[in-house]
Amino acid sequence: MTTSARRAGLVMALCLGAGCKGCDKGGDGARSGIANADGGTGPAGAAAGGPGATSAPIAGTTDPSPRLTRGLAARLDAGYRALRARRVPEARAAFAEVVAAAPDHLPARHQLVLAAAQDGDFDAATREYGELLLRDYPGYAARLDTPAARKELAAWRASAAWPRAEALRAQALAAWTTGYDQGFFHVARTGTPSPGRLRQDAFFYDAAHDRYRRLTGSGKVYAMAVAPDRAALALLLVDEAAAGDATHGGRLMGPRAALLELTTLTVRGPVRLGPDEALVQLGFDAGGHAVWRAGELQYGLDPTGNHLARAPAGPAAFGPGGATLADADTVAHTDTDLGGAVLAPDGLTLTLPGLDKPLRAARPLDAAAITWSPGRARLAYAGVLDACRVLAAAKPGADDANELFVWERERGVASRVATGVSHFEALWLDDDRLAYEGGVGAAGRLHLRAIASREDRVLLHRHGAGLHGLPTLYCEPRPAADPEEPPPAEAAEPE
Repeated sequence: MTTSARRAGLVMALCLGAGCKGCDKGGDGARSGIANADGGTGPAGAAAGGPGATSAPIAGTTDPSPRLTRGLAARLDAGYRALRARRVPEARAAFAEVVAAAPDHLPARHQLVLAAAQDGDFDAATREYGELLLRDYPGYAARLDTPAARKELAAWRASAAWPRAEALRAQALAAWTTGYDQGFFHVARTGTPSPGRLRQDAFFYDAAHDRYRRLTGSGKVYAMAVAPDRAALALLLVDEAAAGDATHGGRLMGPRAALLELTTLTVRGPVRLGPDEALVQLGFDAGGHAVWRAGELQYGLDPTGNHLARAPAGPAAFGPGGATLADADTVAHTDTDLGGAVLAPDGLTLTLPGLDKPLRAARPLDAAAITWSPGRARLAYAGVLDACRVLAAAKPGADDANELFVWERERGVASRVATGVSHFEALWLDDDRLAYEGGVGAAGRLHLRAIASREDRVLLHRHGAGLHGLPTLYCEPRPAADPEEPPPAEAAEPE
């Protein structure tokens, strides 16, 4: 079975499997929180007064994962050693050197805040704290509120500079809870994964300001669905995705559901769906409420709106915008609403409303890759990628690559936008700008394409990224063929 067929099978599981009878039943485990880890990214503010500064601060970093030269890495280590040894001025100078060369290196900037405060320069500590929160509010806003930090920074908190620090924190929160209509959400790796460590988080790319906001810091975000009003994210967190084999299917280990409310940066959950699951579906119902389905159970916010509660799964209740389906091998988003477009059973013709002649393709089209721009001025579509063929090839060639096309209603023509080994899942920001996936796994990249100008911007995630989860290639193992049975013996004719 090709990956495209597998994606179609996941869609059928969504449409037909109200209880997901083929999956193991989920259990209710202990609640655990999303811990925002070191190195999250957030707003790059105009408060810095640098190029492009405006009167309002801008949330986000210019680089989601800045890399240090060997010399800067040595200076960062020297700063850590000096701070541990209480050589505060020396540590402060080292951290300042790193921040000057790599403004978005957030651990170094955080240490610079601490060193300035311990050095008694509360005005500098306040200024750097504001810069840090503009770049990563979720990761660092609460760092100074722990008992240990309160004790260590008591002099700063008692100074006249502290009210300004709190005002900058409120300003950063305001910047971080707005602007989500100007870009797109996605999942990206922040480093090379290892057993038990996905190193994947939810991000938002602000296309208006070319900024990246890292919205989570747990490193366990496996799949994501976006609310229709773009005010919340339904997240699926897992410890590990265990691949299957010819006899046993893959499993999502330690799956947990969490809801991130973007208007307040409040996290609901996580709640454990079970020790493991074969398939999890997540999205939003017709009323805009987050829904997770695993096994024969369904999860959502309880009536108080403060916790995630479980109930028996009834009929599939995902509303406009579709749902994200995740198993151990594939994350795919599906929306059965094709806007009136009709794909022929063989996938070679696509009939569009208002057109006498259908679009014809040289290869079967993937229904999951068909998407209209908001004003129905343009249509993006891509072919079926034969993952089994690609994985079997020693070196994939041109015949193994897929193609992404955009059809323009005004011109009445379709143009090829990209070619490569990819499913080319895509979404429109408006009638001109198209965000799409290119490549798979660690080579997965997100692009933002301006159709009119043909400008194609590649996002700066270096370890892989996708719109709803990391794009993958998966070839379904074929079951062993049964040995051919011998033909029945002919009855002897009577003499």
